Amino acid sequence: MDRNARKEDKEREYFRVDDNALLEYQIILPEYVDEIVKNFNQSIMTTDTTPTSIEQHFDFCLSHIEHNNPNISRCLRILNNKINSLSREDQTTSATEYNLSKNNRQEINLSANGIAFFTSQVIPNHSLLEIYLTLLPEHETLYLLGTVTRTERRFTAELCRYYTAVEFTHIHPCDQKKLLKHSLNTQKSQLASSNH
Repeated sequence: MDRNARKEDKEREYFRVDDNALLEYQIILPEYVDEIVKNFNQSIMTTDTTPTSIEQHFDFCLSHIEHNNPNISRCLRILNNKINSLSREDQTTSATEYNLSKNNRQEINLSANGIAFFTSQVIPNHSLLEIYLTLLPEHETLYLLGTVTRTERRFTAELCRYYTAVEFTHIHPCDQKKLLKHSLNTQKSQLASSNH
């Protein structure tokens, strides 16, 4: 990768976009930080059975089959697309039900390296948060750890809320790619809407 490509990738990491998502978080108490971080790191080391890894392995095998048996390869790809479609429908239903029960859809500001959102209470700087972020409309839920870097008191609609910025400290590489892709797609969608 040349220097310009690396620079572009770095700039994309910090690219931010206003968005809506399903968001749940909790403050990790100091005595549990080491355990949570250890469990997160172990989950990254054992990702062979994650959907993303399975999909990558499937594509790799399919590329070898395609040369010798294109018809079989085509059938396998159709079946795989059907399975993915059914999975997305199931996730959409679950996310919709979850949203109705928790009412946790909210405005966020998102990048591949961090997130900002409103809270009803002050979260001290340097607090470690455990975050469950569901991207919309993909309905992909990401598990993230992040540190609070800034909290600003703001008044909106006669309510006092706190704009809280969080830097991701632990994020799976595949999830970071999903965030980058989602941010770029959201920006394209917003630009297209503003041009009409």
